[in-house]
Amino acid sequence: MDDNKSKLCPYCGEDIKVMAIKCKHCHSMLADIGQQVQYADALTEKPTWEQKVKHIGKKTSRAGAWWTIFISVPLAPILGLFLFGVEGLKWGAGIGVLLFIGALVELLKKD
Repeated sequence: MDDNKSKLCPYCGEDIKVMAIKCKHCHSMLADIGQQVQYADALTEKPTWEQKVKHIGKKTSRAGAWWTIFISVPLAPILGLFLFGVEGLKWGAGIGVLLFIGALVELLKKD
């Protein structure tokens, strides 16, 4: 029996998975769902918020900036035209210029 993957049912003594809520052999309930969820959370180590966001501020790929220049900038005026007509074309062009400037600044940043 692998202690990490299985355990003995306290009612029938058969091998069951550690995460089991109900025994597949005797159909006894092993624990309420809340206890099992807490146990599962304890077993699977989740990254902390700091670990999730540690990459922010570090060197990033420039792919996003290139994507903005070649896809978003041309699409902004077209989308504005389709949604709001000629006035939307003007707004879309303005947004496209702002996207372009932002992407250009990102590309020119020194690491």
